[in-house]
Amino acid sequence: MVIIIIMLISVMLIGDSKKLAAILKSLGYSDRDNALSFLAIYIPVIIIGLAIAVPLSIGILVAFQAAIFSGANIMILAGASWSYFLIATGAVLGVLLIAGFSGY
Repeated sequence: MVIIIIMLISVMLIGDSKKLAAILKSLGYSDRDNALSFLAIYIPVIIIGLAIAVPLSIGILVAFQAAIFSGANIMILAGASWSYFLIATGAVLGVLLIAGFSGY
């Protein structure tokens, strides 16, 4: 269900971005200017999102570990493996690529 929602939202965003690029192109902007305008929009959002999400995720993981494992006297350490992160990132990237190519 989440993949379908991500795909629908990304198709809508890609469609709007294509319309905006066409409008800017018709107003005389070069391809370089179009690319820089899109990068100026998306790159800060990605950086700010990562700056908020990574510490928040680590904090939630530590709080969960402290609340559940310490309270129940269980000696299992919770942790997130890099392989899980890479698999999840690859899955989201794959969905976005499929959504991008299906918009044509």
